[in-house]
Amino acid sequence: MGWAIKVASVLLLAAVGVYLMVDGGMGLSGGGGAHPGAGPDSPARPAGGGAREVRLKAGAGGHFRATVRVDDADLPFLIDTGATAIVLEPDAAEAAGLHVRPSDFTIPVGTAGGQRHAARVRLREVKLGPIVVRDVDALVMDGPMGINLLGLAFLKRLEGYAVSGDSLVLSY
Repeated sequence: MGWAIKVASVLLLAAVGVYLMVDGGMGLSGGGGAHPGAGPDSPARPAGGGAREVRLKAGAGGHFRATVRVDDADLPFLIDTGATAIVLEPDAAEAAGLHVRPSDFTIPVGTAGGQRHAARVRLREVKLGPIVVRDVDALVMDGPMGINLLGLAFLKRLEGYAVSGDSLVLSY
């Protein structure tokens, strides 16, 4: 069952990324590799100036996971450099104080399990260790998907990111 959830999460992630890139859903573009921070929103900044790094070691299956503070809640995330958006499960959104109504789920998303819908939200603050990104767009899915996804909506706000061996290096 755990393997099926991972596969479904990856397929959901790919579907959300493709939808947003093709449709222009949140005005973000997809891609992988190293990317400098970009966009109209202010990038993450270290408190004392100068670039700093956070390194995440790959876990089971080579995936990068971390506990990320979203608004008022510490939530488990899969960090995915191929994901366009930050995607939250409904329970995670509720824990973060985001109240989404059934009528808010207007964005169609194709998944391995069929057609789903998502609601667009704005996160006040997303914090991974010392990295803080403010006012970032995200999606809340209309049902459970097994994991929250941290994609380019967060990563592109950094100075850069890269996979090096079994580590994901986040520069801010």
